[in-house]
Amino acid sequence: MIRKKDLCERNIELLEENTNLLKALKKGSEIAQLIKDLAVTDKRGLELAEEELSIFGEAGDLFQSTKDLTDSIKDMADILIDSYKSCWEHKYELEVGYPYVDPEEDL
Repeated sequence: MIRKKDLCERNIELLEENTNLLKALKKGSEIAQLIKDLAVTDKRGLELAEEELSIFGEAGDLFQSTKDLTDSIKDMADILIDSYKSCWEHKYELEVGYPYVDPEEDL
């Protein structure tokens, strides 16, 4: 028959094993929580990266709009210059009596 002392010793051994297993489970749980926290942080990082890309895209659109506006202003200025030149040439012809010849043009 198994002695009471042997049973007590076996119970102590099992208790120690259970305690070690619980500690290991706790460590595993802590590691799992760290992995979860890392995943949440990575997800937030990706969301921020998407927002940055969106902002850069908007900045690119704004730059393109500004470039287009600048080109339009340049085109309008060219038209205005041509209009003033034409008007000035016409006035010159009326006052002088013969057509205006641009000295920079090749004859």
